[in-house]
Amino acid sequence: GWRIQLVSLRSEAAGQQAWAALRKKNGDLLGKLSMRMEKADIKGKGTYYRLQAGPLSGKDAASALCQKLKARKQGCIIVRP
Repeated sequence: GWRIQLVSLRSEAAGQQAWAALRKKNGDLLGKLSMRMEKADIKGKGTYYRLQAGPLSGKDAASALCQKLKARKQGCIIVRP
């Protein structure tokens, strides 16, 4: 399903810590979603771990959630299934 990407970090451990902090701060928005770490090898920059949350019912739901998170100064990118 559709997901949202919240941050991109250098380690999985940092992703776990970020997820815990984000859920604590935005539990009303993220509480029912599950975390997913996606490994990305970026040429010239190294390995990053993309912290994503979902699944969401569709693009509109992902967009609405991102808008709410951005209003709280939290970055957010929509991720297609």
